[in-house]
Amino acid sequence: MHIVSVHVQAGARTEQVTETTPHTLSIRVRTVPEKGKATQRVAELLAAHYNIPVSLVTLMSGRTSRTKKFRIGA
Repeated sequence: MHIVSVHVQAGARTEQVTETTPHTLSIRVRTVPEKGKATQRVAELLAAHYNIPVSLVTLMSGRTSRTKKFRIGA
């Protein structure tokens, strides 16, 4: 288990995950930031990036912020 800091750009033209440091990612999602849809898509992209199920990705802080912290793993 580890904590990852994520900077999110919602409403982007393309989806992309960029690792800026070992525990910091920049993620662009096409989904608009309304009703948690962009955050859910970020969780899905994180799960794909780390090759784990979405159920092991938990939002720790930043529900309505562009900067979020996720717990990865059990």
